[in-house]
Amino acid sequence: MTPLHHDPYENALCQLVGAKYVRLYAPTEENARRLCAGDKGGLRNQSQLEPADLLIGEANDGYRHKFPELKEAKFVDMVLEEGDLLFLPRGWWHYVKSLSTSISIAFHFN
Repeated sequence: MTPLHHDPYENALCQLVGAKYVRLYAPTEENARRLCAGDKGGLRNQSQLEPADLLIGEANDGYRHKFPELKEAKFVDMVLEEGDLLFLPRGWWHYVKSLSTSISIAFHFN
């Protein structure tokens, strides 16, 4: 499981074995302050939101009060399966969770 974050470079994520769940948010969602971007653990490319809360929070009213703008954020959910390749443009926010034992390769480039 990764934290919700964005990368400062282009990324091609190739799923070799198993499956991974991916949630994507466009950079405009950060600009709208919906993703609670901030300095977490010295990293400015990570959200202050906990990964599990992104999913649990959708049905949790208390969480919605703490981060009211999150419910307005638009996202895309998908599952990467063996042989799939996902291109993540620079600045796109993403959260990734393995659904099974898996092997992935990420190609980062400018």
